[in-house]
Amino acid sequence: ATVRSETTLLHMDVRSANMFTDSTGEEVIWFDWQNSCRGPPTLDLAYLAACMDANTRRSSMEGVLLAYHAELSSLVPMAPSYGDLRSHYRAALVWPLVWSTLTLAGPEELIAGFVKDSSDPGAFQRGLDFVVGSAARYLLAAMDEESLVAFHHYSAGRKGTLFHGVGEPASSDMHGSVRNWLENELGVKGSTVRFTTLKTSQNFTYRLEDEGGWKGILRVSPTVHATREEIEAELALLRYLKQEAVSVCEPQISGILKLSSGGQSYLATLYRMASGKELTMGNMDWWGRDEGLVERWGAWLGRFHNTSLSFAKAHPEYADRRPAWYEVHQRLLARGLEIYRIHNKEKARAEYAQLMDWLGGLPEDDQTYGLLHGDLNISNLFSEDKTFHVFDWDQCQRGWYVYDLAVVLKMVLFLSVMIPNSTVVYRDFEAALLRGYASQRPLARDQFDWIPRFISVRIHFYNLFCILALHEKEEHSDIVLPDFFPSLAARVEEAIKSGKLTPPPKPLH
Repeated sequence: ATVRSETTLLHMDVRSANMFTDSTGEEVIWFDWQNSCRGPPTLDLAYLAACMDANTRRSSMEGVLLAYHAELSSLVPMAPSYGDLRSHYRAALVWPLVWSTLTLAGPEELIAGFVKDSSDPGAFQRGLDFVVGSAARYLLAAMDEESLVAFHHYSAGRKGTLFHGVGEPASSDMHGSVRNWLENELGVKGSTVRFTTLKTSQNFTYRLEDEGGWKGILRVSPTVHATREEIEAELALLRYLKQEAVSVCEPQISGILKLSSGGQSYLATLYRMASGKELTMGNMDWWGRDEGLVERWGAWLGRFHNTSLSFAKAHPEYADRRPAWYEVHQRLLARGLEIYRIHNKEKARAEYAQLMDWLGGLPEDDQTYGLLHGDLNISNLFSEDKTFHVFDWDQCQRGWYVYDLAVVLKMVLFLSVMIPNSTVVYRDFEAALLRGYASQRPLARDQFDWIPRFISVRIHFYNLFCILALHEKEEHSDIVLPDFFPSLAARVEEAIKSGKLTPPPKPLH
């Protein structure tokens, strides 16, 4: 039996408001069963996870899943493996994501319908705060687990498609090897180390903790997605950045552990755990409007680009191992024009072709082109005091420095469209980010002019991702797409057409 093929009776509203416990806290009583229905059991687990605040979920959910699996295995002779259960839990987070997408499309109308007969003057605002806050938690849970691409597990090994992948390494194989590694290299007592899964997609990321308070972040990379040479280059860059006082989560062990599980090879790397405060969609009105914070964000990028240039000159043997920008996005780039043609998106096709021609004509000198982070969005950095701690360097690539700025700015544009009543003003955010950057690394006037086009490049990558997902679903019937994915792709397309994702005029400089 598998989690996906079996159905059971679900509660479908698993949250603290619908439960009681006895005085000992041992027995739980659930009520409010009006949404009960049949479905895959991991839907209730996903709903429970998405109702927790981010810190509680990240620290507790692995234990919940392990306890659930242990109890299920004691009751069901053909219970699925823990790996299968976890993979389907990731996919099940698509349901809370559907709910949040529908809610954020019109929360005021939704709440107005519920409270129209209420005499309580505060009912509307409390209801609005509740649904928007819940939707933000659901979105963050789905983003953490990358539930949109969880279906790659079902089409593992498919070559030539966007969504082929490999499974997570077996826990017993990986945990034993990593514990021995920690004891030998760091003197950490391996038997006391706890593993908490943070993210599973093309790479698998875990938080490690022991009884003595030691903590670290473990990334496990399938060798089909990353080579030892590429990872060695990444680690060399991080050590250099740390040496030059650029705040990053540097590797703790000088080496890479090779693991094998189920015929697949993996490379494991251990990093320092970041400290500080998370930047999330839920607190966007804090970080998006804090001018000093945004300037420091830009200044960090400027210092990083200066230092990555020095690194490339001092260690070209490492810098040249990182992929170029077109290699990172090669499947989208190679098929982009054809995908747009097949789907009769001629205007987008023409704009995309112009952007690719424009990129091909840009200079690649030391002032414009070098090593980038490639994915500096809010899920890959923490803010602490007057600095940032930056992590997740999987997309570290050779490209134009302005692209790193465009990644941040595209994210702010996109979130301002997705989050209703956001008070963040894009133009103010852009001005502060660029002021901070220019304080460390002045941009020539023509590079300022590149920014809107690089934002368009990033938007096209996202748009092509959605379209290619739908296209490959048509070509391969066994690829599983979330039911709402077509509507999400349509929303992205509509936002592009309506101009909502077009940067407003750039600030004076």
